[in-house]
Amino acid sequence: MIKCKPIRNGKQTALLMLAFALLAIATGILSVYSVEIGIPAVVGRIGFGVVLSVALYYMIKYTLADYEYELTADTLSIIKTVGRKRTVMGALDLSMSVALISKEEFKKDKKKYGTIDRNFNYRQNPFGNGMIYIFEFSDQLYSVDFEPNEPFVNSLCVAIDNCKRNRQ
Repeated sequence: MIKCKPIRNGKQTALLMLAFALLAIATGILSVYSVEIGIPAVVGRIGFGVVLSVALYYMIKYTLADYEYELTADTLSIIKTVGRKRTVMGALDLSMSVALISKEEFKKDKKKYGTIDRNFNYRQNPFGNGMIYIFEFSDQLYSVDFEPNEPFVNSLCVAIDNCKRNRQ
């Protein structure tokens, strides 16, 4: 079993939280002065609540949650840890894989892989490049966006090739 734990980039997360803090302050000021500028007070309050909810979601996702990727001979597992709670987010059979490509390459040539029915984001950092693992399940294409390191990617490529060879 090979494990990979992505390194958290604190600067990216801090910038994202700063942007949400500034947006919360702006919507808070809007909610206070909304009646004076002709906007119903409820609109400003709802906007403030939405900004705080989205900020809380991203704070939990990018500051409190840790991801770990595990590779066995035929399975890629993604584990999410929040505090002491570990949850297996997915255990993917490598024989169903379609492609493992960089995020940049995927953005350039999305049409090559057809319509992705569902994307799962298991990234540790909000910005930057990672890998996209595309697989087929029940005649639908799914993708997993994650951040493995180079040795893990190499091992994953070998495991995918072995699974495809054994399936034929």
